[in-house]
Amino acid sequence: MPHPSLRTTVIGSYPFPGWLEFACRNLDQFGETDQEELIEDAVLVAIHDQLEAGLDVITD
Repeated sequence: MPHPSLRTTVIGSYPFPGWLEFACRNLDQFGETDQEELIEDAVLVAIHDQLEAGLDVITD
């Protein structure tokens, strides 16, 4: 009898990229549109990394 496969995902908080940590410490230097772009880019990076790692359940 074959064993069911184990689905993989990330548990806990995904680490912030260095550029996002810098931006968060200096939000007053960024306009609203830039802040929205920072968030969108961070989500895309996290999703890309998880897809590249071959995870089954992707989270943002």
